[in-house]
Amino acid sequence: MVARTLESTNKTDRPVAYTVLEMLLTYQDEGMTARSRGFGFDTNPFLVKERLPQTTGEPVGDWRQKAEAWLFGWLLENAWTTEFD
Repeated sequence: MVARTLESTNKTDRPVAYTVLEMLLTYQDEGMTARSRGFGFDTNPFLVKERLPQTTGEPVGDWRQKAEAWLFGWLLENAWTTEFD
């Protein structure tokens, strides 16, 4: 797999290169955190109108990877949480 990198910034505003895999794992973690805090799957931040590809011009495939990574994290946490409820 070719490791593409995406530029981001951390809290010190220094550029940090993320591979696509690292970025997707971050979105999964955010989805898991949302579920553990009691938020529903419909709080996926990629479903907000301002982040839809029709608004941002982002390629649909890239947007879909992010949205599905977040949802996958949410579903993982949901499966773990509901197992013990």
